Amino acid sequence: MRVFAHKGFIFLSIAVILIIILVCVVIAPIYGYGQLEVEFDAQSSSLEFDVSVESVAESIFNVFGGNLIEAALSMVKGLKIQGEITFDNNAFIPLYVPILSHKVSIEGKQCPETIKTESMWIGPNGSESQQFSLLIQTKDLPEIAFSAFTQGGTVNIEIVSEIGFGAYSITKTTHKQSSISNFLSS
Repeated sequence: MRVFAHKGFIFLSIAVILIIILVCVVIAPIYGYGQLEVEFDAQSSSLEFDVSVESVAESIFNVFGGNLIEAALSMVKGLKIQGEITFDNNAFIPLYVPILSHKVSIEGKQCPETIKTESMWIGPNGSESQQFSLLIQTKDLPEIAFSAFTQGGTVNIEIVSEIGFGAYSITKTTHKQSSISNFLSS
């Protein structure tokens, strides 16, 4: 009898230890990813110009038509944003961040272009940064952004980063303003 009681205790102990390990393996990443912060820094925003024969011809046509703003905008390819995305791991465990596509919105309008970051490991209380360059086509920009092109000003940029694992995902959103100098009015 005593042998069976002793085996039962060992079996129960092993089962409890396995359950604790399983809970830690599931909860630790959820905690860690919850502590992850994603920062976005738009280091420069500028207009990208199209100097192809077609766009120059369209611009000349608009100049002769008396529409100078439309003439200038017809040569604009889009808004080029260069910057850096920084991942800060504020947890006590290392985190693996997979390849991500970060959604970009300009003045509340989501753009089809995304920022892609490579996979990485971030140590406990560590930080990793990646540079990016993104061209948002003119057709994908909201109308309000064009006033910043013609008169100068700022453009509100929102970056949404989503890290998914299994049926669970964590979304981090960063809002920034980027200055556009007075390109078309000078």
